Amino acid sequence: MPEPRQLRTVVGRPTPWLATLLLALSTLPHLAESTPRKITIAVARDGANLEQSLVEAIEEELPGHLPRNVSVRFDHSDAYDAGWDRDNARRAIEAALAKDSTDAVLAVGSLVGYAASRGASDGKPVLSTARQRPDFLRLGSGVEGVLMPRRVATEVSTFREIVPFSKLHLAVAAEHVGLLEATSADFFEAMERSGIALEVVGIRVDELEAALDSLQTAEAVLLADLPRLEQAQRRELLDGLNRAGVASFSLRGHADVELGSLASSTPPYDEQLARRLALNLARLIRGEPLDEVLNVDSRLLLNAQTAVTIDQLPSRELSVLAEMLHPEALESPEESLEFDRLMDLAESGSQALRVSDAEVEGVRQDQFIARSALRPQIASGISYTHLDTEQLGDDQGGFGSISLVQQLYDDGARSGARSARDLFESAASDRETIRLDVLAAAGQAYYNLALAKADLRVVVSDLGVTRDNLELARLRQEIGFSGRSEVIRFESVLAARRTSLFASAENVEAARIALNQILGEPQFRRFAPQIPHIDPQVFPPFDGRLDGIFDSLGPDDGTRKALVDFAIKRAPELTSLRSLIAAQKVQVDFLRRRFFVPRVFAEADYTEAFQAPSGPFVTTDDTWSISINVSYSLFEGGARSAELGRAKSELSALERTATLIEQRIEQRARTAVRQVEGSFPRIRFARRAAELARENLALVREQYRLGTVNVTDVLDAQNQQLSAEQFANAAIFEYLSDYVELQRAMSFFELEESQEERDAFVEYLLSTGNE
Repeated sequence: MPEPRQLRTVVGRPTPWLATLLLALSTLPHLAESTPRKITIAVARDGANLEQSLVEAIEEELPGHLPRNVSVRFDHSDAYDAGWDRDNARRAIEAALAKDSTDAVLAVGSLVGYAASRGASDGKPVLSTARQRPDFLRLGSGVEGVLMPRRVATEVSTFREIVPFSKLHLAVAAEHVGLLEATSADFFEAMERSGIALEVVGIRVDELEAALDSLQTAEAVLLADLPRLEQAQRRELLDGLNRAGVASFSLRGHADVELGSLASSTPPYDEQLARRLALNLARLIRGEPLDEVLNVDSRLLLNAQTAVTIDQLPSRELSVLAEMLHPEALESPEESLEFDRLMDLAESGSQALRVSDAEVEGVRQDQFIARSALRPQIASGISYTHLDTEQLGDDQGGFGSISLVQQLYDDGARSGARSARDLFESAASDRETIRLDVLAAAGQAYYNLALAKADLRVVVSDLGVTRDNLELARLRQEIGFSGRSEVIRFESVLAARRTSLFASAENVEAARIALNQILGEPQFRRFAPQIPHIDPQVFPPFDGRLDGIFDSLGPDDGTRKALVDFAIKRAPELTSLRSLIAAQKVQVDFLRRRFFVPRVFAEADYTEAFQAPSGPFVTTDDTWSISINVSYSLFEGGARSAELGRAKSELSALERTATLIEQRIEQRARTAVRQVEGSFPRIRFARRAAELARENLALVREQYRLGTVNVTDVLDAQNQQLSAEQFANAAIFEYLSDYVELQRAMSFFELEESQEERDAFVEYLLSTGNE
C-alpha cells in the first residue's frame, strides 16, 4: 500500500556541512546529545521593524522544538534590510545568504520572500513569513512559507454578497503592486470570469490623502495587508472610506473591522502563525519535510455601525450568518435578562394573571353581596293618590314611608355568607396556581430562547467549518489529491447548512416572541437570557447544598417521598379544592336544616301623610308598625330533597377530585425529580462527547489535508461534531427546564423565596431524606 502523500515537502536543501552535521547527529545520538551546536538564522526584512512582534514570537517559540544541544542565534544585521525597495530585496537576501555563519534565512515580508524564490537562495533554506494563498501572492519555488487554503476570489464573492458591485478597487502597498502582478495571475483571471472590473491602487504611507482621494468614488475596496501602515493610519484610511460611503473588506482580518472596515472573514491567527513558522524553521534545520498549509478557519465579522454609516445594510441571511460588531446599530439592542428579573417581569406583566386578578376581585365582591343579606335592609317610598268619584267627590293625598327589615335568623343567608368566604379563598388559591404556572411557563420560554440561540451559534459555526472544508477540497483538487466530486459534495453540504441556518434563526425569533407574550412585553422586544456556568460535578441549586442528595445515583426513596409530601402540602390546587369542599359542605348542611329550620326576621314600617286626604276613611296623618315574622315553607313539590341530593353529589365529586389532584401532584413531583436526577449528569457526558467530537474533527481535517482520509470521513466527523455540540446544548437546557418543572411541582421557586425559607427547605430535605 503506497504511503500517504504530503501536501508539500521542503524544496530548499541544507548546506553540505549542515547535512553532514545532521547525518552525524542521526548516526551518533550520544555524541549529538553531548556536543553543543549553534545555528544562525539571518533575518531579512522588507523594511525596518516589519512584523517585529511576529519575529519575537518565533524566536521565543523555536528553542522548544530543537534538540537540547542545539542553540539558535538570530542575526538582525542592517545589511539584510531591503528598505521597502523591490530591487534592494534581492541584495538583502543575497547578503543574508552570503554570510558564512548563516545556516538559514527568515524572510520577513513579501519582497524578500519573492526575491528568495527567484533563485537567490544559494542552496540554504529560506522560510518566508508571507501569508500566501492559492490565488493571491503565491511565491515561487526555492523558498518555504505558509499557505492558507482560502482564496481571495472566494472572499471577494463574500464581499459581493454584502455589497453588490461591478468594479473593485484593490488597495495594496505601493511597493507590492509589481509583486502582485507577478504572483497573482489566478486572482486576476477569477475576477475577469466573475465580471468584476479590477483596479489596483498602490497605497503609499506618506501619501495617504492622495490615496483616499483616488478612492472617493469607488464602489468597493478590498484591503490587502498594507504592512507599512500603522494602526492610526489604517483607522484614518478606513474613516475616510466610510465618510465617502465606500464599503471595504479586509484581507488582513478582524482587527481592521474593529478599526472601521465593513467586514472580514479572517479571525486573529498570529499565535498560530508564529508557532507554525517556528515549527517549520525547526524542520528546516533538521532537514525534515515542512507543514506549510496553515488552516485558518473563516469567521465572517461585520461592523454594523459601519454598515449604517455607509448605508449598506446586510441581507437577512448575512445578518444571521455573520458575527456582528456593534449590533445595536442595526436593531434594537438585546437587553440582558437574568432569571430573577424574569420572574418579576412575568408576575407583573402576565395578562393571564391580570385576568385572574379580575376574577378574584369578582368573587370578593360576591362575598360582600352574601354578607349584605345579614345586615339591615332599609327602604323608603313616596306615593300620591287622586280620587274623583260621585260618592267622595274630588280628593287627593300624598304619603311618605320608610321601612326596616332585619334578619333575626336566616339559615340560607348565613350559609351563603360562609360559602362565599370559602369560595373567595378558593379563588385566591386558583390565582396562586395560575401565578406559579406563569412563572414556570416563563422559565421554560426563557430557556427555550437560550437553547435556540445556542443552537444558532452551533449552526453558524458549522457553516464556517463547511466553508473551510470546501476551500480545502478545492486545494486538494488543485494538487491532484482528489477530483471535482469532493468539491461538489461540500458545495451541496454548504447549501443544506444554509437551509438549516434559516430554520435555526426562525426558531430563535419564534422563541423570542413566545417569551415576550408570556411576559406581557411588546413582542418585538429583544431579551438576551443570561445563563450561568454550570459545573456538572456539583448540583447547582441552593448553592450546591443538595449535591449530596442529587449525586450520580440520584435521591433515595426517602428524599423522593419528602419531596412529594412537600409538593402536596404546598400545592395551591389542593388548597383551592379544600376551600370548595368547605363551601359545599356548608350548603349541604344548610339544605339538611332547611327541612325544619324556619326563617325569622323583624320588620318595622312608618308612613306619614304629608297631604292627608279628607275622605271618611282617613283617620290619621301617619301610621307605624313593628312585627316579628316566622316563615317556613311547608311543601315545595320535592325541590328541597332534590337540591339536597344534588349538593351531596357535588360534594362527593369535589372530594374525589381532590384525591385525583393529589395523585396528579404526586405524579408530577415524582416525574420532575426523576427528570432532574437524569438530566443533570447528562451535562457532563454531553460536554465530554462534544470535546471528543471537536478533537476528532480537528484530527480528521488534518488527515484530510494530508491526503490520508477521504471526504466521507470528514463529513462524518463534521456531522458527529454538529450533533455532539447540539446535544451538549440540549443537555444543559433540558436540565434547566427540568429544574423549572421541579420547582413548579414543589410550588417553590428558589429565587422568590426568602433565605430563611430556602434554608428551611434544605434542612427539611436533609433531615427527612435519610429517614
